[in-house]
Amino acid sequence: MITKRLLVVLCSFFILGLVLLSVAFHLVDPNEYRVELEKRVLATTGRHLTITGDAELKLLPQPYFAINNVSLANAPWGSTPLMLKTDYLDIQMAWLPLLMGELHVRKVRLRGAEVIFEKNADGISNWKFEGQLGDSNAVLPTFEWIAVENSAIVWRDTAKQNEHTLGIDSLRIEPSESGNERFSWDVSGKLDGVELLVAGEMSSLIRHFNGEPWQGDISLTTQGLAFNISGKTDDVFELKGLDVHVNASGNDLSQLQHFTGLELSSPVPWHLAFDLRHGVAEFNAKNINVRVGESDIAGSLTLKESTRRWRVDGQLHSKVLNLDPLLAATSTDNSSTTEQVSAEKVFSDRPFSVNWMRDFDGHVQLDIQKFSFAALHAANSVLDMKLSDDVLMLAIEATEMFHGKVSADATIDSSHKLPLFHIKATGTDVEMAEIVGLMTDMTFLEGQGHVNVDVQGQGDSLAALMASMTGEGRALISEGTAELRAAETTTSIRRLLISQLGDKDDKRVKMNCLAAHVTVKDGVSKPTAVVVDTKKSTVRGAGTIDFGKETLDMVFTPKPKSSAISLGVPLAVTGTFYEPKSSLEKLGAARRVAGIASLFIFPPAALAGLGDLGDNADNCITISENDAK
Repeated sequence: MITKRLLVVLCSFFILGLVLLSVAFHLVDPNEYRVELEKRVLATTGRHLTITGDAELKLLPQPYFAINNVSLANAPWGSTPLMLKTDYLDIQMAWLPLLMGELHVRKVRLRGAEVIFEKNADGISNWKFEGQLGDSNAVLPTFEWIAVENSAIVWRDTAKQNEHTLGIDSLRIEPSESGNERFSWDVSGKLDGVELLVAGEMSSLIRHFNGEPWQGDISLTTQGLAFNISGKTDDVFELKGLDVHVNASGNDLSQLQHFTGLELSSPVPWHLAFDLRHGVAEFNAKNINVRVGESDIAGSLTLKESTRRWRVDGQLHSKVLNLDPLLAATSTDNSSTTEQVSAEKVFSDRPFSVNWMRDFDGHVQLDIQKFSFAALHAANSVLDMKLSDDVLMLAIEATEMFHGKVSADATIDSSHKLPLFHIKATGTDVEMAEIVGLMTDMTFLEGQGHVNVDVQGQGDSLAALMASMTGEGRALISEGTAELRAAETTTSIRRLLISQLGDKDDKRVKMNCLAAHVTVKDGVSKPTAVVVDTKKSTVRGAGTIDFGKETLDMVFTPKPKSSAISLGVPLAVTGTFYEPKSSLEKLGAARRVAGIASLFIFPPAALAGLGDLGDNADNCITISENDAK
């Protein structure tokens, strides 16, 4: 009974105290304590708090404080004078923790706020305060419910020269139904001008700022893109101790344009998933799974931090890699670009950039079971990519391509003002019809053979590279067929060619062999050996091919094998790559190219080069060697 009466008395005094305290709060003007509040904030954070609006303070039914036009100074080195400013702020606190000397905020409403988070060139962040809070282990207040409207959060990193702005139409954080001191949250607004809706669950950011790891999951939806990340990190801003799973998908590559900086516009569905961890000065991406249309890439990558540049190493593999959707995605309408390419040009003047090569080093190997790009198809390919000191080296091992085997090495040196390119490729038992098909819609040549290319050039566009190209190319076919009816020639020229190379009823002319050795310097080529042999005659070619001007000036002269056939009339091919022209030449016209005699005699170096591609007993090599004797 005594205990019960004592409790009644204590409760009565407690209620009386609350009433008296409430009256006192209503009688006192909170604006009189503005100066004291500003001093407390300065002592706690080392930053000046400025209040220019009115303040309101209530005690019942819950402690309540509202204030207008508040700002907090930024770090002395900050890009703006203020780190935080707000038009309106009200805070509702819990009674019991307040009586025990703790600050437990139940609700916070914020309107018209702007918060600046930034790091200077030395990596120092402006949220590291210099007052008592910064010098001690003081615990920040805990929060239950937060609402923000018409506000913005700006992130700046001076060292990395990037800036992002999150415009908040509405933000809401409240205790999660799952409990465990987790919070559910959702945000609607714009990130750098792109509309987005973000929702998820997370642990307390206040506890995180007091040293605990942050855990949570984020689901983002914007313009049809779905993005989810779940896991934890020891530092939200530095991403140290990061251990998360990332999953993203969409139905159009253009959804990635804002995030990648690439011009993507192809309506191709895509999906991305990987596990990302932050180790000692490096990020590790494991279980990578990427799908774009029918294409896929899987494997792992390591991204290492460096004071000079990032380094990427990894092992990737793909069952199907079709680059056509990506090619279509990055192409744009000529009317909307600055590309200065004539409609009658074959090689594009559109500049390409290799600046990204100056930001990375690394070594990545990609195994591809099935590859396709435009008219190019390959199988069981191994692409080895090494990037070091602005030089990219690409190596393709013996790949099943053009129904044969192809190996290639390429080097791109971006350390110069204009990048340098060097390409070496070898094809064994490749189908020439497919190679010709890369350059023209007409398939007039068939047959398996060997090819070898070794060229280099310099420039920032395909046209510039072709105009500066220097090197050589060789091709040798032991046996094949040619479809002359596929050539764009007049009826009289076609009839003449058929009569000299085959029979008039032949739909296709059988070739005993074809050999070509072409050298090029500064974009201008003068073939040193071109020969085609059939049962009726042998055709030699000579002239000039200008890859810079994209022009042709070639003469092909048949040499009949039978005395019953009159001397072959030369065929001239002139004009541009885009619109070549063919005409019959008289004997005198052939002499202006190299002279009739030289059309049947090739330099020993050219013959030796062709011999490297195959057996010296090859018909075309033997014929050329005999002519040279």
